[in-house]
Amino acid sequence: MEKVVVDLSKTEEKICKSLGASSNDRFIFATSGKEAMQKVFLAAYLDMVRETGRTHFLTYSATTPTSLHQRMEKLGCLVKTLSVNAQGQVTRAALEEELRARTALVSLPWADPFTGVIHPILDLAQLCREREILLHVDGSDVLGKFFFRFQDFSIDFLTFEGTSLDAPLGTGGLLVRREKFSSSLQLDAEGASSLALLELETSLEKTLKQIEHLGTETARLRNTFEERLLAELPDVSILFAESERVPHISAIAFEGVHQEALRFFLERRGVFIVSGGERDDCLSFSFSHTTTEEEIDRALEAVIASVKKLRSFSVIA
Repeated sequence: MEKVVVDLSKTEEKICKSLGASSNDRFIFATSGKEAMQKVFLAAYLDMVRETGRTHFLTYSATTPTSLHQRMEKLGCLVKTLSVNAQGQVTRAALEEELRARTALVSLPWADPFTGVIHPILDLAQLCREREILLHVDGSDVLGKFFFRFQDFSIDFLTFEGTSLDAPLGTGGLLVRREKFSSSLQLDAEGASSLALLELETSLEKTLKQIEHLGTETARLRNTFEERLLAELPDVSILFAESERVPHISAIAFEGVHQEALRFFLERRGVFIVSGGERDDCLSFSFSHTTTEEEIDRALEAVIASVKKLRSFSVIA
């Protein structure tokens, strides 16, 4: 078998260019989005907390692992969770209320992975820059969904999960604004295997080429799914339907039906979904560029039948 030879620096440059980074920014390979986030928190601790004593971290419950909270707290940091408004967003005003003189890092996703609601990152980034606070944004659910350039936002760290781009398991990435790239990240910068990095770059390039399709056709299918579901089950609630959302996620609340029971019924019918966050009556559906009308039909049939069956159990009980 012929050996694949990859120029790591060239591949990293391509990833930076695809994400709209400047020539001074730096890309670091990670084995997952979670590992990329861990690198960010460790860098923040080593480069800011130990130097300045700023031990206050603000995170987002839907995307920050509990284990990472616990790890930072063992290092003497206070970790608090950001709240969202009625539209499902973290606003500039809400963030400003949570900031403290000792705040070191704000960490949140560009879009909530369960509801699909897009946070006003431009406003939040400007606030963090004004207060000299590091900002980490996870872009896993927005890459390929709408166009942006990293250099146009005052984001210090952008992470993403490789599998969200259809890249192989065991891939992820961290984009660092050049002035925030430090010795604490340097050791990890050479950790990518040639093949894994190439597969990640190829998947990213392919995903970004599908922006128009995801922004129109996938959004149309998602909207069709929601409209037809409401027509059959008018008492369900499409969460944050009036908010700005990414085109491929729909969070739906089914009154009187527990999410675990509904998920069990749906998986038996071949429909796989995830829980919709903290509510026990909500499920989150994800659509992709490969989703078809036929799959929408099958999913709708499965959801409607499962909900009606579960509600009949409740009536009998």
